Amino acid sequence: MNDWLLQLNNRIRTLVPGKGLIVGAPWFWLALFFVLPFLFVLKISLAEPQLAQPPYQDWIREIEDGLITIKLNFGNYAMLWEDELYRDALWGSFEIAAISTFFCLLIGYPMAYAIALSPTHWTCACGSANGAQRFTAMLAKARRLAAGTELASSTV
Repeated sequence: MNDWLLQLNNRIRTLVPGKGLIVGAPWFWLALFFVLPFLFVLKISLAEPQLAQPPYQDWIREIEDGLITIKLNFGNYAMLWEDELYRDALWGSFEIAAISTFFCLLIGYPMAYAIALSPTHWTCACGSANGAQRFTAMLAKARRLAAGTELASSTV
């Protein structure tokens, strides 16, 4: 079986000379739209608050005589566990995430299985129907947001 995979890999390499670009593009988008904002939020969450613009101090500070210090503030995370309001909000977020993940898997896996087993001429139509449903849901949510009738707890 390994010989078969090796032959397939060699065949793909000869067919696709820019394979690194094909693999690298999703990683670039992941870094740009997930990792980078996550790092910004992490930086702000661990910084010391201050009444200025920006409302936080830098981690790395230079004190007299060229001495550089790194000062991290974990007080925000301690307050997350100490204050009941924040703890309940965090737990509620985990509950909503678990329930929505369960229902997405419950609906998505059978749909993906049906698309995978469908005849070739139906595969594109099934995929388009799935994309059209997502696009319609996005438009409906955008319309409600523009009208000001969107509630914070509503889902599409």
